[in-house]
Amino acid sequence: MPGPTSLRWRLLRSAAFSVVATQLAALGHLIGGGGRPDPAILLIGAATIGAIGTGLARQQRRWGPIFAVMAASQLAFHLLFTVEMHTGTMSSMTIGHSSTGSDAGRMLTFHLIAAAFAAALLATGDAAVFGLFGALRRAVRVLPAHVPADRPLPTAPFADLDRPRPRGALLSISPRRGPPHAW
Repeated sequence: MPGPTSLRWRLLRSAAFSVVATQLAALGHLIGGGGRPDPAILLIGAATIGAIGTGLARQQRRWGPIFAVMAASQLAFHLLFTVEMHTGTMSSMTIGHSSTGSDAGRMLTFHLIAAAFAAALLATGDAAVFGLFGALRRAVRVLPAHVPADRPLPTAPFADLDRPRPRGALLSISPRRGPPHAW
């Protein structure tokens, strides 16, 4: 059974990482006072983060490493948005955007908040995926490899057949409970 570190699952996990990072960067940029980013810039950033994320998804990641990558991606997106604004590729970007120090500090704060939130979300999701695969592996190991169709599934041994049955209020609790055994 392929696990969450197989290529298919690594691609899926990195795509989720990339989408979350991109959307939160755009949201952080808008809330921080920037304009709407160009979709082409978002696609370029998402593809780059997805490629990097595929390499990092070879093992389960905790909040700290995810936050570091998210903070770096937020910084990269901020730089992309700033370059886009200064080159004039999107006219709505320049309307109402100021480059004062307080705006830059507010923008940086929102990008870091977005990175922390995304890291918490992604670390929880990564732990859930790895936990699910661990539970599936344990369940598969417990199942018998092959049970012939003409025999019932094995049951617990009857080591306590010679014990007397309980009396009184405990009549419903019997050590001989379970499906009938084919003698």
